[in-house]
Amino acid sequence: MELLFSNLAEQSGFLQPDGTHLIDIPFTQVDLAGHLGVTRQSVQRELAGLKATGSVSKRARGWLVDLSKVASSPSTAGVLKHRRVPVPARFGL
Repeated sequence: MELLFSNLAEQSGFLQPDGTHLIDIPFTQVDLAGHLGVTRQSVQRELAGLKATGSVSKRARGWLVDLSKVASSPSTAGVLKHRRVPVPARFGL
């Protein structure tokens, strides 16, 4: 999931003054679960972890992603530069 948020931020995120990226695309936990082939509950657990580290936060108009925190996540360290996760066509990119 970290890779998906990273790709969305890089491809369609709007750089904010604090260095984070706003993904101005509304999608739900159900949308993420369907794209990733997992349950909504699994997405909820992953998002809770990302939110706890400050990597991702939900905003009224989308999601705020801190790429520096996503890149330093133990589960993605050294992987982000080498792998791309396709962004769902439904997300409009």
